[in-house]
Amino acid sequence: MFRSFLAAAALTLAAGAAQAQATPEQVQALVKAIAEAGCVVNADNNAAILSAAGLQGQDAQVVVNALLGLGQAEIIDGNLKLKTAGCN
Repeated sequence: MFRSFLAAAALTLAAGAAQAQATPEQVQALVKAIAEAGCVVNADNNAAILSAAGLQGQDAQVVVNALLGLGQAEIIDGNLKLKTAGCN
């Protein structure tokens, strides 16, 4: 499920189809949750990170797209790696 979540996020970003925008609070919550989980989202911790950030479904995709678009995250080997302070 995690890889399809990232694939959908990447496709949405590439296509520019997402019209919803992530709020700064949503981005901050996801960044915090990912950082606390070791800076990488994978299949094993995906659900826990999204739960800790208070995100699900479409909202989670929008926030991941925002992180990717801002260069604050990247996808490496099918995992989402945070590139913010403390996670480089």
